[in-house]
Amino acid sequence: MCGFAGFLSPENVIGNSKDVLLSMGDSISHRGPDSSGVWLSDDETIGMSHRRLAIVDLSDAGHQPMLSKSGQLVLSFNGEIYNHPEIRNLIDREKHIEWRGYSDTETLIEAFELWGLESTLKKIKGMFSFALWDSLKEELILGRDRLGEKPLYYGYCNGSMIFGSELKALTRFPGFNKKINKAVLPIYLEKLCIPAPYSIFENIYKLEAGTFLTVKKEDLHQNLNRYWDHSSSMLQDDVMSSDEACISRLEQLLSESISYQMRTDVPFGAFLSGGVDSSCVVALMQSLSKQKIKTFTIGFGSDKYNEAEVARTVAQHIGTDHEELYVSGKDALSVVPLLPTIYDEPFSDPSQIPTYLVSKLAKTKVTVALSGDGGDELFYGYSRYQRASQQWNFVKRIPKLFRVVLIKIVEATPDNIWCNMNHLNQEKMYGDKVLRITRLLNARNFAHFYQLHTSNWSCNSFDVLKNVNHNLNLSDSQLSKEDEISRFSFMSDKDINSFLPDDILVKVDRATMAVSLESRIPMLDVDVVTFANSLPHNLKHRKGVSKWCLRQILFKFVPKDIIDLPKKGFDIPLSSWLRNELKSWTLSVLNPTKLSSQGILCPLTVDKMLQQHFDIDRDWSKELWSLLMLQCWIDENI
Repeated sequence: MCGFAGFLSPENVIGNSKDVLLSMGDSISHRGPDSSGVWLSDDETIGMSHRRLAIVDLSDAGHQPMLSKSGQLVLSFNGEIYNHPEIRNLIDREKHIEWRGYSDTETLIEAFELWGLESTLKKIKGMFSFALWDSLKEELILGRDRLGEKPLYYGYCNGSMIFGSELKALTRFPGFNKKINKAVLPIYLEKLCIPAPYSIFENIYKLEAGTFLTVKKEDLHQNLNRYWDHSSSMLQDDVMSSDEACISRLEQLLSESISYQMRTDVPFGAFLSGGVDSSCVVALMQSLSKQKIKTFTIGFGSDKYNEAEVARTVAQHIGTDHEELYVSGKDALSVVPLLPTIYDEPFSDPSQIPTYLVSKLAKTKVTVALSGDGGDELFYGYSRYQRASQQWNFVKRIPKLFRVVLIKIVEATPDNIWCNMNHLNQEKMYGDKVLRITRLLNARNFAHFYQLHTSNWSCNSFDVLKNVNHNLNLSDSQLSKEDEISRFSFMSDKDINSFLPDDILVKVDRATMAVSLESRIPMLDVDVVTFANSLPHNLKHRKGVSKWCLRQILFKFVPKDIIDLPKKGFDIPLSSWLRNELKSWTLSVLNPTKLSSQGILCPLTVDKMLQQHFDIDRDWSKELWSLLMLQCWIDENI
């Protein structure tokens, strides 16, 4: 796991190229504290900076940026190629190479030179982003892994192309313009993140998962290519002979993926929440290891959110060396000032706090941690899938005219009515629920319904952004079939293509890299993903039970009654924290005088939300957190 940055400047407009590269690299030193390197072409028109976190081949033989044996290619690489020993054996069969060491970077660059870019990308298994310079073709290639585990930003500044693993590296380039791309702010509020290919800055983009970008030196002409598509990744052969055969094959593929990802020259462990995904990964890890696997979890004082006890019980059954850390509002407050720097641009998934804290805990004992991420998307694990499908069955039966009337009645109802309904039961917040359900009545079709269902910004009546166009491009795509199977497949595809790379994987990458910890995700192995895509619906969701096939694997290691306990999710008691431990900080960040001077958020609207939340008239915790993270980022960067 590493970080890199660089530039391609055809007119050689930079006078101090090496110093610029060093500065860009220093800004992401947390991604690679073990060593640093800089490479510049003779004419100084192309340069790369690299920071290394040594995981495989800890010697200087893995130093980057790395040149190929012939000198034609230069590579800066972030990630891990898990099957690189097998790739190296294939190379040895075709070409004699005196290898300098056994790093996956050396394997990758020689594979690129021997087989070319696309052939190599089809062969490798791993998580990665890279910058590859071809001195003969005079072109730069930026690439990203299939699912988007590793980040890569790029853009244009002063006649140069700039790129890097994190946005903060690009801001170190001379003349970088920190102009906010206001068009993405409504999307940010809806999704709690800024989805690829956009970024918070104008003229700066994220490379999308499963793509590579080729840039010509002479004119910076770019060509974007997609080399892998999740939706078309399915097995051609019929391997679904029986439930038992499918479960056995899935267990074999997961075990192979985990075995690959346990290849490391440094200590490793795993995150364990007690849920199906992480428990399955840990159980298979332990079955493959002669030593006790180190596992880590986070707990909260509130029973509503605390999963530490379940995780502890699972760890005892599997037999891991388990550690846990209980988090309070005070602990959260200590992390909050770090978040704008960790996440580079506005990001407000509240689980970013426990993710950072469990990463910090794990780093005290290991350098690599495996996680169970990806299982919810691949195996229909989110409870919202069934909930959305059932709710749409109800909504679509309501005549459109009656829906319009209901919406108008709700919109005309005074605010205090909803507040009074919330006071009837402050746990259930009935008023908020009525407003959320009413919002769903606007849906044109199921695709639009799911977008509204997953939107994290529920206050239609509040115009919180100033001078920003609120007309989002809502999806008008429709499903070819209106049945549960088609809906679940649609929702899974949407989450794998957007929610997973733009939220979940960003959260995990930045939180772990902030403490120089490498995260690995066995569920996102290409063979596991392809097999999961090929599984019939009832192996993922059967009689209301999600992740059915994963559960059958896990039941071999952990009693069914433990695993079938209701999942609480990796969430935090945010609503309570904002009213108590984080209240003074919240008021200082969303100070109305400051907001007025900046002209991005409407002070009156924000103040109304704050007062309603503090008085428990409404629960604006998610909405307020998105505003807090946006404002913290502005305070830190602008």
